[in-house]
Amino acid sequence: MLELLTLRKAFANTPVFDGVSLTLKAGEFVALLGESGVGKSTLLNCIAGLDEPDEGEVRINGTALHTLSESARARVRREHLGFVFQAFHVLPHLSVADNVSLPLRLLQRYNDGRVQQVLAALRQQVREAGAACLLVTHSAAAAGLADRVLRLTGDGIILP
Repeated sequence: MLELLTLRKAFANTPVFDGVSLTLKAGEFVALLGESGVGKSTLLNCIAGLDEPDEGEVRINGTALHTLSESARARVRREHLGFVFQAFHVLPHLSVADNVSLPLRLLQRYNDGRVQQVLAALRQQVREAGAACLLVTHSAAAAGLADRVLRLTGDGIILP
């Protein structure tokens, strides 16, 4: 479903990540942990075909994104990818889980178990649909529900 083959990305000769490889198969729920600034958002942009890696290849269902026109990449995003971005219309200093739970917190109905329930439901939907999910997060607790937990380091290498 999703293959990253030795991706490299740099800005102004400063590497963001190098040698990133990953494969997600149908039904898999994989978490990618990483500290701020290690390139998680840039990696997601490369996966979506919004940014081009300097080296390497992104394949969605066997199709290499770099071989597609911009309109074809937009069609791939529309038909095969889904993103929930933390950066848009949310509070940037909060995690995705905290942003989602903010209304419940304000109503004093928040329960940490609800966030876990939402992620468990997402995991179940991924399996039932034969889709794949890459959860990119700072939260080790959220990552704990994944089938595999990987880490994007300052060197940009995904480690098991």
